Order: sequence, then structure tokens, then C-alpha cells
Amino acid sequence: MDKSKSWTCSFELFEGVELTVLLFVNIQNATNVLNEILRQPELYPVSLLNPKYVSGLHHVQIAANRALYSNKSKQLVTKSLNVELIYNMAAEKNMKQNLKKFGVSEESREVLVGLFNPSQETIDNLCKLIQGEQVDVKLAMDKKTYMDPTLIKKHFKISDAELQLGSLEEAVVGRVAMHGTNSKFSSIS
Repeated sequence: MDKSKSWTCSFELFEGVELTVLLFVNIQNATNVLNEILRQPELYPVSLLNPKYVSGLHHVQIAANRALYSNKSKQLVTKSLNVELIYNMAAEKNMKQNLKKFGVSEESREVLVGLFNPSQETIDNLCKLIQGEQVDVKLAMDKKTYMDPTLIKKHFKISDAELQLGSLEEAVVGRVAMHGTNSKFSSIS
């Protein structure tokens, strides 16, 4: 792993916890990666995200914060912290749909990887497993290289009028922060 191409954040409410995010592109073995991670989750404690639906790194950080809170309060909707991160990337409660959209598939050629407090061994194992190129995640996310704004706007029901008031990432982060609450969002027309 090239550390200069990764991004790491910490969490004010969860002392000692860090999330490291990596981005791999031109992946040639997505099927094998998925199978190995499902077969050996203890060897690969990771969240595999579809970057097409990720509006920015703050989006990932907010979803991770929600996952950590659910984990600490023993209220995980999913079976693990890593899957909970993927689930919390969306604004909806439908677990199956969230995992399908925000997770990766056998056809994925790009993958955003989230790791909570990763050991060097975990990172090395992951880098050996993924046959693809690691790219600078911060640069790619800042340039919005791999995201699909049309898919994001559709999934999160964001109108063009709303985007006149703020960025796409701000609109998404607001929805993700409210994920699972009883609040309803109304579109700005």
C-alpha cells in the first residue's frame, strides 16, 4: 500500500478509532476479492464500497461514525461493523437495496475500501488480494473521478434547485446523518 494514496480520519466520540480509506481501480478479480472476503472476514475486516454512489470522503466519514455509534450501543442493523458502514452510506432503511447499491459486485472495476484501525498485515493482505491499481483516494474524490452524480442525485432524491443552495456532498451528508430517523426530507422545488 502506498500510504500517500490513502486517507485516514479519526472520530471525536470514539477515541482511538481511525478509518483508513483506499481506492483501487482497473480491478481484474472482483469475483475473487468478494469470495475471499466473505470466506475469510477475520483476515479481511473491510468495507467494500462502490465509488459511483459516494459523494466524497465526508460522506464515508459520516456513515462510519453512524456505524461506530450503532456498534457501541449494540444496535447494529447488520452483522458487523464493516457491513454497517456500507448500510449507513444510504439514506434509506432497506438493507438489501443499500448493500446492493453501495457495495461492490462481481463486475466492479473500482472499489473504495474502508478499514477500521487496520493492521499493516491486513492492508498487506488486501493489497496482495486485489489485482488493480491503487490511486490517490483524496485526489480522486476531490475531482469526483469515479462518482456518478446522476446516480447519487436519483438515489438521494436531490433536486437541481437544492444544489443551488449547497454541494452534492452536503446534500448527501445531511441525508446520511439523518438515516434511520423518523424525519422526512422534502425536495426543494
